[in-house]
Amino acid sequence: MQLSMWILADWLKSYSPRVCILEGQCILQNVRLFSDNLRISRTTVYLSESNGRIMCINGRDILILNTDDINQVFNDILDAFDYYNEWSNTAYDAISSGCSASDLLSMGGQLLDYFLLLADSTFLIYERYCSEYFKLNNPFVRENLNIQLKPMEVLHEIDSLPHIRQHGIAPYNMTYSSQGDHNSAACNLFINNTHVGWLVALRGSDRMFSQAELDLLAVLGKTMAQWLEHNQYSEQRLDINNIFYALLDETAQDRSPEDNNLLVRRLEAFHWQESDPKQIYVLRRENTGTYTWHPIMGLLKNSNKECFSFYYQDFLVLLVNQALTDSASLERELSYYLQQFQCTAGKSPEFTNILQIRKFYNAAKIAVLYPKDETSIILDFNDAIIPYLLFLIKSYSATELCHTGLLFLKQYDKEHDTQLYDTLRMYLQLERNCTVAAQQMNVHRSTLIYRINRIQELTGIDLENPSERFHLLLSFLLE
Repeated sequence: MQLSMWILADWLKSYSPRVCILEGQCILQNVRLFSDNLRISRTTVYLSESNGRIMCINGRDILILNTDDINQVFNDILDAFDYYNEWSNTAYDAISSGCSASDLLSMGGQLLDYFLLLADSTFLIYERYCSEYFKLNNPFVRENLNIQLKPMEVLHEIDSLPHIRQHGIAPYNMTYSSQGDHNSAACNLFINNTHVGWLVALRGSDRMFSQAELDLLAVLGKTMAQWLEHNQYSEQRLDINNIFYALLDETAQDRSPEDNNLLVRRLEAFHWQESDPKQIYVLRRENTGTYTWHPIMGLLKNSNKECFSFYYQDFLVLLVNQALTDSASLERELSYYLQQFQCTAGKSPEFTNILQIRKFYNAAKIAVLYPKDETSIILDFNDAIIPYLLFLIKSYSATELCHTGLLFLKQYDKEHDTQLYDTLRMYLQLERNCTVAAQQMNVHRSTLIYRINRIQELTGIDLENPSERFHLLLSFLLE
């Protein structure tokens, strides 16, 4: 584990150090006594005695300690490296052994003995840690120990902070009106450049977190990011997709109203309202693996900030809030990506109740798996209903369902070189409009009427019976 001069200054606070730190990077991993002709390393802190004081130097960063015992300071700094390296190694071993987020936060208490929270990108508190001593001495912590989600007005205030979802920045002190006298600091957590949540430290006073504490929060945040990488494909996922995985689960109907309400509130943190119209696209490509979807998923996320995309059942799912999205522009862009990656997408009907996401996911999946038009790229659920019903009938029927009259007409046409089968199909498909059917078959209207009468004489089919007409149309489709 690499330390910063700020962390060393805090470790050596018993020497009342005078601090002059201009860089303060977490790069230190060694200590040496300074001497002439020594090769200077960027990652080493050098000790030197001057005027009865010990100077700790790294680049442009200097600590001046109120002691002349250079050997003791040397050993103290070695103790610091030993302590933090042992912590880092233990944490890495724990992650490799499959520790939980709770276990890792508990270990984090050895770096920062405050109220530590792991929250996902919807502000839902996923795990928390607080030592018994800190809990006993901070009523604020005791009051908030079991809160899963803060009030929505507080979340919207936090979400408006300038660095709250920014990538590549160091941990920072958070300042917002509703926090009162209890300061907090946050470390933004990312997986594959996607924001998945925060590591937050809260203290029971209005004192800001020192730079040393922020550096240690960065170390803990980096370790937590390693845990997230290690667990991102297991059940311990910490991203917004957890909401959708929970709702898509087959046991979702067994979830309590309180749990459902919490899921809805988490989406409201992203300004998704319950009444907003929503739609699901399910993307499909033959012989594809998860890795293949990464490029198109990245493109969709970058260009459609108000949409959510995630993997589910070997499909890439795009959930769209139509109130926050230009649907025409989205479909143009989606069509382009689908062509580039040789994919198709099924589109569900619009819906508002997010708790019904499984129903409409299945609709979009049916649309992409049972297309009416094989040449289309974006396939509508309404167009897939008939092909899907035919698939179900063919798959689960234990007997022949075609109308016996059609089987007779096929054989009759073959023996007599007639077109009675095709005539009946055209006649029924055009809703018994003799004029249009005759035009389509390029025969005189009276010829078509004669054929229809002949069909009824030969087969006994009653074309005035709606049920029989439906059976005939279904038989043509099954053929």
